[in-house]
Amino acid sequence: MPELRSPWVAALVNPLNLAMLGLAVGAGLLSAWWLFPIGLVLWAVMVSAQALDPRQRLALTFEARGNAGLAQRFQTYFDRLERLQAAFYRSLAEASGRNRRRLEPLRGEVDGLVEQVYELGQRMTALENQRLVEQANADTQQDLVRINELIAASNDAMAKREYEQSRQSLEQRQTELQRSALQLDRFEALLTSVRQELERVQTEVVGLHAARGNEAEQKLPALLKAIQQERSDLTAFDQLPTQPSS
Repeated sequence: MPELRSPWVAALVNPLNLAMLGLAVGAGLLSAWWLFPIGLVLWAVMVSAQALDPRQRLALTFEARGNAGLAQRFQTYFDRLERLQAAFYRSLAEASGRNRRRLEPLRGEVDGLVEQVYELGQRMTALENQRLVEQANADTQQDLVRINELIAASNDAMAKREYEQSRQSLEQRQTELQRSALQLDRFEALLTSVRQELERVQTEVVGLHAARGNEAEQKLPALLKAIQQERSDLTAFDQLPTQPSS
């Protein structure tokens, strides 16, 4: 995870909060001294409210992630997940006070899910970049055809042995490229599943904004289980072997 700027630092340097501090100092110097401590209290309240706002921390998280993007084939999926994460925060903020408190446990699970996708996506990005480089620098299938022709045409035992070793090396590289491509395709499919499930949960949360009685509390376990299942699927994928067996 890229380094996350402190919410307190971000709140302190916020132009609106700095303007409030300037007004407090100016009022104390130019008008009446007792306006300064009142203004200082208001400034402290503004800074604290912003620093403690979950949406502020989410915005800083987005900012940190933006400095280290994913491979283009994954970035489009992840952008959608971040938009869903932001929409989820807005949904909680718009829910009635009681339902907001009942649905609050979902926030941590959603944050954990998106962060897990991001961290795994960074590793898959490294694999994708490596695959693209190797694919661009070599035509393994054409090289194999050429090596087989040389083996068939050679009458020298030592030369044949060298050609056969080259063929084994090329076949191993081809196997690794195929394995990498399969793993990357599976991760892309997993991203689709995560997006669809998060969209479904988000839709249900919106429907619970004004739920009466214990409806939100009753539905919470199923929503939590859905997010936790996606996290388990990501963990299981992450534990798959990344290198071909010898």
